[in-house]
Amino acid sequence: MSSTANVQLQAEKLIQYCNEVCGKGFLTRVDLRVHSTMHTGKKDFECDICGKDFARRSALQCHRRSHTGERPYRCDVCNKTFTQFSPMNIHKRLHTGERPYACDICEKSFTSRSTMMCHRKKHEKPNQEPPSLNELKLEEDGKDTSHLTESNDGTD
Repeated sequence: MSSTANVQLQAEKLIQYCNEVCGKGFLTRVDLRVHSTMHTGKKDFECDICGKDFARRSALQCHRRSHTGERPYRCDVCNKTFTQFSPMNIHKRLHTGERPYACDICEKSFTSRSTMMCHRKKHEKPNQEPPSLNELKLEEDGKDTSHLTESNDGTD
């Protein structure tokens, strides 16, 4: 067995699994415990200003910024400020042109996974399974291509 395969096997043995409900795996017991609060609904962290409860301390800290007005994350290109790091990172992609999330149907790309998932729903009809990529491939014989009428400029 190669050393890389051995390291991977050892890492797999260390993964902590959420057996209660979803079976997701986590590298640490702490991550598993934090995840488990999603299933239990337990919220140990309360805002001392408005009383709202949170399952994670980090969520409470972020919420408190809505009271204090603190916006500690700043885009180094345009100086726009954010209460959280992740939205700032997504915002920065507007400046770089990076669009790492592509629709698996029409290949239109997006700066965030959530925006891509909202777009992806446009390909589905109510009460219908999402179409497969093969069903929507553009063919020379003129099959329906109405799903390809939107531009790929990210305005959707």
